[in-house]
Amino acid sequence: MPRNLVAGPTHEEDIIIFDNDNFLNKLRKFVQYGSEHVEVISDFDMTFTRYKTNGVKGVSTYQLIQASVLSPERASYVKSLYERYHPIEIDPNVPLDLKEKHMQDWWEKSNDTLLQEGFLEANMVDYVFRSTHYFRYGLPEFLNKCREKLTPITILSGGLGNLIDASLQQITPCHNINVISNYIQFDVTGKSVCFRHPEVRANKSSFLVGRKVRRNVIVIGDLPSDVKMVEHVNYECCLKIGFLNDPKVYNMDNYREVFDVVILNDGDFTFINMLLSLIHKEKYELPTRSHLNPLFRELLLSI
Repeated sequence: MPRNLVAGPTHEEDIIIFDNDNFLNKLRKFVQYGSEHVEVISDFDMTFTRYKTNGVKGVSTYQLIQASVLSPERASYVKSLYERYHPIEIDPNVPLDLKEKHMQDWWEKSNDTLLQEGFLEANMVDYVFRSTHYFRYGLPEFLNKCREKLTPITILSGGLGNLIDASLQQITPCHNINVISNYIQFDVTGKSVCFRHPEVRANKSSFLVGRKVRRNVIVIGDLPSDVKMVEHVNYECCLKIGFLNDPKVYNMDNYREVFDVVILNDGDFTFINMLLSLIHKEKYELPTRSHLNPLFRELLLSI
């Protein structure tokens, strides 16, 4: 049954700009060259989507498909894998090569279990509507702005590409969006068969090697490791925006090291949409929400 897939605004969010001068200098470069020189590279799960909605934990695209098709016994097994491997995934102190090995183990065990069920491609959209999957408030506006200005968006996700496509198509046309993710292949009857290769897991640094991008790049993610998406990408200026969804779970210092801006408390896309309006040289209104402190307002007004 179709439903609204976009959450309401986040009134408890906060915006932290770690180095005001550096942020302002970068933003001026984006404004100077305009929208035709901007490209977006983003994560998907818990970046485009909410971490929680109305107190209910959101789901990654993998969790979504697992909850939709797995038997109770297999769901219990997959949950035990999550409890074992997810802490490793989000631990910034685990060396990347070791983390990648653990993610490979997790990926193989989870996917083998998933494919044992057998499910239909035609049900993908229904799975989305029946889940706790919600996009962040302001995301449709962000995607529409990018499409109108012909700004390319690359989504590089360790999630499930079939569900990324299915869910995005419910809120916006996707002509300018390129999704690099894990895709399930279906046979002629529409039944799941296998996963396509290569796989996207924890280490995203190799997927855009040598990629020709525009002069200015906006990177968006929810984990510090997401900035590695552009580790081997040639650009002139990169503005890195991170969603720190739960300060009780994630360490602010790790975000401070790699992001220019952090949006706290499972925030929405209002801030990012204001940046796009500035870059596009469009009129905009500053929100009246209390979390937009005077310093942030001054930064925007000084452009």
